[in-house]
Amino acid sequence: DIAMRLNAGLGALGLTLLLLTASKLFDLKTAWVTVILIGLCSDWWYESRGFLSEVGAGALLMACVYFADDRRPYLSALALGASLLFRPPSILGLPLWGLSVWKADDRRRAALSGVLIAAGAAALAAYNWIRFGSPTSTGYGAEAFSSNLLLGLQGLLLTPGRSVFVYSPILLLALVGAAPLYRRHRPFAVAVLASIAAYVFTMAAWHSWDGGWTWGSRLLTPILPLVGLLC
Repeated sequence: DIAMRLNAGLGALGLTLLLLTASKLFDLKTAWVTVILIGLCSDWWYESRGFLSEVGAGALLMACVYFADDRRPYLSALALGASLLFRPPSILGLPLWGLSVWKADDRRRAALSGVLIAAGAAALAAYNWIRFGSPTSTGYGAEAFSSNLLLGLQGLLLTPGRSVFVYSPILLLALVGAAPLYRRHRPFAVAVLASIAAYVFTMAAWHSWDGGWTWGSRLLTPILPLVGLLC
């Protein structure tokens, strides 16, 4: 019950940060329409009613990109480090934090914020060691990134059983929205697109790319707010 209540709050936080980020990139009306459509027409609302960790990871990835665009590398790094504690694949959001370093006046000093990401990784390793006996063990046993990549991509993107575009059809707008975003906000778009692509390819390689018993495209939930920016 506590996890489900927490997830609902994290889901709201993720969309609030999407609203704040989109309102800086575009106008407020566009930002509100984006949040309403992502909130009502994607898996985000469904997963926010559950108890699994993808929504927390996604909300913190959204915090990472929000602070990165706001030229606050330390808060961006802190958000990314915290996201690792929800889902280790959040490390694929490094380009989002890299955006904050790129935009900083003093890039060397901004790069030092990476220690907070390392701290998140260290905290995760300590948790794994205490619970599973090894800092590199995540409790999945022999499960690994062993799926056929093309099969996984087909499943996540095209098949009616799990395609993110079937369960969240509003995301089709991202396919046409990526180019205008790239033209208007090139470094921002590159960071977001790189993180999204890395996440999709990594999840496609996971041995259970379908995400198990849950409804929809659960494993891609953390990047839904990021895709919303492309929409």
